[in-house]
Amino acid sequence: MGRFTIVDTRSQPDEMARVFADDTFAHRKTHPVYGDFSRVYFPTVFGDGLTDLSFLVVDGDAPVLLAPCSLHEDILSSYGFPIRFILRNGVSASDERKAINAAFQHLEETAPAAGIAQARISGGSANGVLSLVDRACLDHGGRPGMRMRAEASLSLSEDELRQDIRASYRSLINWGRRNLRLVYVNQENPDRGLLDDYSDFHARVARRIVHGNETWLAVFNHIIAGGGEITMGYLEETGDLVSAAMVADEEDTALYFSAVYDRERFDKPMGHWPLFDAMLRAKARGRRYFDLGEFFPRGAVSDKEFNIGFFKKGFTSRHPVEVVWTVPFKDLS
Repeated sequence: MGRFTIVDTRSQPDEMARVFADDTFAHRKTHPVYGDFSRVYFPTVFGDGLTDLSFLVVDGDAPVLLAPCSLHEDILSSYGFPIRFILRNGVSASDERKAINAAFQHLEETAPAAGIAQARISGGSANGVLSLVDRACLDHGGRPGMRMRAEASLSLSEDELRQDIRASYRSLINWGRRNLRLVYVNQENPDRGLLDDYSDFHARVARRIVHGNETWLAVFNHIIAGGGEITMGYLEETGDLVSAAMVADEEDTALYFSAVYDRERFDKPMGHWPLFDAMLRAKARGRRYFDLGEFFPRGAVSDKEFNIGFFKKGFTSRHPVEVVWTVPFKDLS
């Protein structure tokens, strides 16, 4: 491995915390699932079912590569999302290659004792050319797959955003604008009672308690600290709560992270106006992108998951593609 060595988060948690706050790794915070929100939300949700295996590749005392990752069952990922190897700003191509090689060597050596069967790693290909991470995944027997997301560019004007939406949605947005009253939980309105309403509504629609109080409190504290917004939608005619959605912010990106709608009223468009409004409000907060989440080809997932993805995809014509490698480590012992 030469001069590059590994710092394990379990052995030096203070060093990992310092690097997470280091401005030279600031671009790790450009998306909520890889930034501060993830470190607040996911450990609370997974609890003891999650093992943090994050590590650094360092050159002497200088961190070169940050690898936030966690083990759930026998799969290594970043809280279920593909691992992203985050390089320090200004690292040379030669040191980048050495740091990536050191990271894979560490995974090979760690896998048997840690119980890692496979790792899900985000590739870095651009313009059809394999990156150093892609090559390392390929060299280690990785299999490439594709992850597709719907992501609106908030540099567009409100009219341009509206025109970019599926045409059939526009009248549904108009219906919601006329018939739904939206209330917000955010830094300006830190109403814990509304969060309790969200929690109760979520459990009622799901017909089970999905998240405990600790999880909701972690979300609430992140939101009221300026990390996003919760939107509650009430029917103007009756005052009934019929929709609730949470958007998490991290630097450039607002993420449509969680939403629940009254299924018994799906003869009316409960979600279209609250979602479009959330996009406009994220734009007003200075975000550059609005990530609506992943969508899937028909037949690759359940009908419910396909339909949710189809709904999201209709809010933008911008659909980024990410190469995700499944790299096996099970037989390395």
